[in-house]
Amino acid sequence: MQPRTAPVGDSLIGALFYHGRHFSTASVVHPGVVLTAAHSVTAKTISGITFAPGWGTPAAGPEFACLRAHTTAAWQASRDIDDDFALVKLAGGAEAMTGSLRIKIGVGQEQPSVTVTGYPDGLAHPITGTSSTSAFGANQMRWAFPGYTDGTSGSPFMIGSTVIGALGGYQQGGDSPNVSYAACFRENMAALMREAGLP
Repeated sequence: MQPRTAPVGDSLIGALFYHGRHFSTASVVHPGVVLTAAHSVTAKTISGITFAPGWGTPAAGPEFACLRAHTTAAWQASRDIDDDFALVKLAGGAEAMTGSLRIKIGVGQEQPSVTVTGYPDGLAHPITGTSSTSAFGANQMRWAFPGYTDGTSGSPFMIGSTVIGALGGYQQGGDSPNVSYAACFRENMAALMREAGLP
């Protein structure tokens, strides 16, 4: 299996930049709000981060400054790998972006077909792969597919247009480009959505 270039027209997934340097991936889950890995934004000054939807594709849009990152109390207290996700609010104008992916909470760890689109370092475009997930620990999903190097942290784990996780968690998403992880969304995500003002 080899990852393919992400579908043309997908502007709901994009690259995160820190002072102009790509470092992670994020996806639009509500007008003006993106989902990424908590470990991607915790150590960085949020004022230096921008989101570029559809970067490297014909659907690329303008970049938006990131205003605030919301992470769970468990992540803030102990960097709990089961809470390695963040909701990031974008600057004005991002609310006008068309469409968003939908977060689904309580999906099982074992899924037959999960698609992940991300932005590996060293590439000027996203890649997409589809494979099954298996259980890892009590609250993590393991997803095996090649090509997911540094830069893909925060990539959405998707079933159709529904997001069930974000690449991160164990080993900050994995120490091999061939195996990735994501924390399952449970009540911890529901609480974070309420904090961020998401419906």
